[in-house]
Amino acid sequence: MTQELERRATSIVQALDDATLEAIAAGTLDMLAMCRQVADEIHQAA
Repeated sequence: MTQELERRATSIVQALDDATLEAIAAGTLDMLAMCRQVADEIHQAA
């Protein structure tokens, strides 16, 4: 289970560009707002 979670986390981080990773690390990116936006886009596409 731990290896699977690590694999998933790694794949998510690899999908992000450097600017996004820097914003997450600096605390300037609102992760909750970003997740909500993605969820909204997914629902609109369905």
